[in-house]
Amino acid sequence: MPLPAPPSNPSSNVRRWTARLALLTACLGTVATSQPQSPDVVRAIQGTPLRLTTPARVITRDIGVHANLGEDVNRLRGEMRARLTVRWIPTDPKNPERPWLRAGLTENRDFWSGVTVLEADGAPAAIDTGSFPLDDCIPSARRCDWNETLQVELQPGVGEGTVEVEWTFEAAVHAMGSSDMPKGFTVEVFER
Repeated sequence: MPLPAPPSNPSSNVRRWTARLALLTACLGTVATSQPQSPDVVRAIQGTPLRLTTPARVITRDIGVHANLGEDVNRLRGEMRARLTVRWIPTDPKNPERPWLRAGLTENRDFWSGVTVLEADGAPAAIDTGSFPLDDCIPSARRCDWNETLQVELQPGVGEGTVEVEWTFEAAVHAMGSSDMPKGFTVEVFER
């Protein structure tokens, strides 16, 4: 003998179909507004090593990202990130302090995205700023330029010492409007 069908609840069916319709509409809206984009062109540099001291506890490095296009492109987008390896070397090796160090990528903004506590014994620690968007660029004369700044700061008020910083910077840029790689599309990253 077959099992009886569960009782039907009209309001439950309406909610279920409303949820399905909302999901379908959201999916269609995403597909309709998504623009094709070319593959990323990724470039990275190994920056000049930095040294922070307790008297000079903030340091910055200016970085440029330059894109050239051999054919017309409506808009470029991209993202950037920096990765640092840092070592704390206290002047007094018996000093147990473990200060923090923070780093961020800035362009007229004061935002710290990576923070680490330094090891008292000089062991390396890592900081990753995470990924940040490069502002949309509408190419003029088939080129786009972005100017960014890496800023690193040592905690104030700690015992004397030095922080050695090795860092890399990476940018990934793509053209909007076509899934093909534009002819002559190049990206360059450099320390200013």
